[in-house]
Amino acid sequence: MSERLAALLDEGDAALWQRYLDLEQRGARERALAVLDEFVATLSAYRPERRAAFAEEFCALASAADATLPVRHPLLVGVICPYLAVAHARRDVSALRWMVRLRECNVPLYECGPMFDPDRFGTADFLREILAQDPADTVSRRCLISELSRHFDYSIHEVPAGILYNANGATITECLELLEELEELRSLVEAEGLWEEYDARIRECALHFRGYADYLSNREEYASYAAYMNAAGRKTHLSDP
Repeated sequence: MSERLAALLDEGDAALWQRYLDLEQRGARERALAVLDEFVATLSAYRPERRAAFAEEFCALASAADATLPVRHPLLVGVICPYLAVAHARRDVSALRWMVRLRECNVPLYECGPMFDPDRFGTADFLREILAQDPADTVSRRCLISELSRHFDYSIHEVPAGILYNANGATITECLELLEELEELRSLVEAEGLWEEYDARIRECALHFRGYADYLSNREEYASYAAYMNAAGRKTHLSDP
């Protein structure tokens, strides 16, 4: 890692970067952070394109499957997030890919401000942007399928108690929104030829999103959603006998 990044730095700054890496490896975190602060201040004097080149290479290395170097706050706030923000404003699809990968690696991008807040811009939003620019990106499409699938699994995980939307019980309007998102998942699954793998899950989610909306519309007739599902022999799960 140090060689690839050092090649983008002036000689003295490369030595400073290597000193930081050595301190990290020795576990001297307080001293390492002091050196990192000095390095980030030095890097701020570089031309924007040189800072961007360093940030992009660091993102590639930090999001690799075998990455071991932590992404410390001074570097994240001083170098990485400013690069990602500028690149995203230019609709640079590579920046969106780094944001997705860094989130997958549990890098705390939310420390960098509202644009990186997952409650405002979720991973699915970034993946949708990527696919809008690059519809042939199979990796991102499959990531979006997984992201939406996890979202729907969470929504129905308390059945037969009810359907969740974020942390609360879904409203009728929110059930309809979930059905719209489910159609998005259906289209993605069909595009990837994964229907056999996801068919049962999609049908079960559709059953409950429609059913819970209907239950809420007729709530006075049923003691609970479980009672609604039991009425007229409705199944709580498609796998039920």
